[in-house]
Amino acid sequence: MIYLYKLYLYKFLKLREEYIFNRFIFGGLLCNDEDSVNLRILQIKEGIRIHTCNNYGKSLEIIKLASKGIEKKLKLLTKIYYRYPDSNHVRFRPLIDQLDEIVSRLGFVPSDWSIQICCYCNLKNLRSPKALNFFYKINKKYKIKKVYLEYYPVYKYKLKDISLLNDFYKQKEISFGLIGYQNLLNRVFSENDIEFLSSKSISICFLGVLGKGKQNKEFSNYVLEGKNKIDIIQANICYFLCMQKQYRSVEALTQTSTIEHYNDLKKRILEVREYIEGEKLNNFLKNVKSLKKYYFKNYDQYGGYITPKQYIKKPKLLLSRVKYFLNSLIISLKFKNNFWG
Repeated sequence: MIYLYKLYLYKFLKLREEYIFNRFIFGGLLCNDEDSVNLRILQIKEGIRIHTCNNYGKSLEIIKLASKGIEKKLKLLTKIYYRYPDSNHVRFRPLIDQLDEIVSRLGFVPSDWSIQICCYCNLKNLRSPKALNFFYKINKKYKIKKVYLEYYPVYKYKLKDISLLNDFYKQKEISFGLIGYQNLLNRVFSENDIEFLSSKSISICFLGVLGKGKQNKEFSNYVLEGKNKIDIIQANICYFLCMQKQYRSVEALTQTSTIEHYNDLKKRILEVREYIEGEKLNNFLKNVKSLKKYYFKNYDQYGGYITPKQYIKKPKLLLSRVKYFLNSLIISLKFKNNFWG
């Protein structure tokens, strides 16, 4: 009887650990070397979702080598770009072409494949006939069902519209989530945003979940002092696990460079999990309230969405947008101005 209890407890804790780790998505690894391939093999076998893009160095070649013989275990999240702001860049092309290249380089179609659409995309365009055809195509051709839209507050997305978009595509087996930069000190989502999205079962993925970020440099490396001192990495893990515990639809995207780094991070995650289940949690949450957070209110890392205020402050932006519009119009004629494909 005691043996069965211990066995049950072991399996329960094991499943619990797997659930926590499976909420993390791992990217990086751009150089095709033995260490990178071995790390990807380990992550694929452990059921971790891998993040990549078709112009992230040799990341796809690494995944191809690591997936050999275990292709069905691969879980993939790939980044593609809608109307990339630089019309001369390789990213400026139809979305379907970007997906086709990924399959060509991998040599097979991943059985569990989600996509992340980057750059500003007007939500009305997601209901257009071209978009409908694109999502129908990728669902039938590549079995893609989950789509993340990259999010910055400057995009002015109404979260209710994301919910309505999911209702619109429900019968078409496509669901939309949001992905954006979020950790303890740097955020694009407010707690009200997260609460609303979770209430509608809309997936949320935190980018840069472990990073300190370019902002808030005035903070020391330790956000909690005294006996409960933890560093910024532990604090960020603590923040994510608190969010994930409260809102089940939350995931995180990060990266590790070696197997040792990967295993160390897993160890730290388990340590933090114990931390947030003890009395120290209340102390952490009290300290979090007193910390100054930076919200990316007027930021878009691609520079593709420009507000009227930005045009007023920098009139030259208007000229650059005109040049982009004219150049992109000429180039897009090659694919009949269909950025979906």
